[in-house]
Amino acid sequence: MDDIFAKKPKQPTLNFEEVIKTIPIEHSKTKLANMADMVEHRWRFYKIQNKLYTEISKYEPNKKRKYLDKDKEWTEDNENRIDSQFNKYIVDEYYYYTDN
Repeated sequence: MDDIFAKKPKQPTLNFEEVIKTIPIEHSKTKLANMADMVEHRWRFYKIQNKLYTEISKYEPNKKRKYLDKDKEWTEDNENRIDSQFNKYIVDEYYYYTDN
């Protein structure tokens, strides 16, 4: 019997090397305090039980941090945020700043 429900096409996933290639060369490995009036882009890599997870976000001054979801859309939904209790598993992070 044919399935009567439409299925959403599976989104291709990026591997670690592909995500790393999206980080601009001019990045910083630490958060820069003197950039508070600029847009902060952040890439965080976590290793939890030998599995690598990536969180990509951006913070615009005076707004909530937005996270890149699995559909490659920016959202303020915390569902796409890795909880701070997992910060101890961060193995790498990158910051990049742009003008508003």
